[in-house]
Amino acid sequence: MSVVAFEGFTKRYGEQVAVDDLTFQVSPGRIVGLLGPNGAGKSTALKGLVGLLHPTRGEARVFGARYADITSPGRRVGVHLDGLGFETALTPRHHLRICAAAAGQARSRVDAVLEEVGLASVASRAIGRLSTGMRQRLGLAGALVGDPELLILDEPANGLDPEGIRWLRGYLRSFADRGGTVLLSSHQLAETAQTVDEVVVIRRRLLFAGTLGELTDGGKRRLEDRFFELVDNHA
Repeated sequence: MSVVAFEGFTKRYGEQVAVDDLTFQVSPGRIVGLLGPNGAGKSTALKGLVGLLHPTRGEARVFGARYADITSPGRRVGVHLDGLGFETALTPRHHLRICAAAAGQARSRVDAVLEEVGLASVASRAIGRLSTGMRQRLGLAGALVGDPELLILDEPANGLDPEGIRWLRGYLRSFADRGGTVLLSSHQLAETAQTVDEVVVIRRRLLFAGTLGELTDGGKRRLEDRFFELVDNHA
């Protein structure tokens, strides 16, 4: 059974089509990049997947069910969506304790995750004083605190410096190697190519789903050229 499945997922706002008839699947143990230019519908699709909006038609499911119908979703699905802020007066430790309580995890899980994402040294600092990259790590920590099987990450590399990006790449690969599954959105093509097993390219609707090798004809075509050919032809 697929871990993630979009079936004809469509979201309209009046006459505006944000996502149209999106269909693809994510298999267990894979890292899949959801790619597209700004405004392509990536965040809309991910919000629909985790129940933050309802599709106009079609559906999006995780582990064969709607997100809202999963028992203890925080223990199965870790989510970090771009643009969802933090209470800046809290510390990372306090924020993660709230996340842990919501996921039914013990407080001891918080310190383990802070170490895992490299935030232990700033765990008592106000979130408002953290850099953008540190906040990205905190978002990932919040997704991880429930010890999930699936990570859903919206632009997780935004604000990370090159060292942070290398760390994220290695972390996601180790997560998948341990049996986890990752669906991440990005518009950073070169970095995504070094992270994912498969790509899904959208511009409101599906343009391509498959491996990077299939997208670039076994490496005979540059990823950027093929990507812009796809999205420009469907502007």
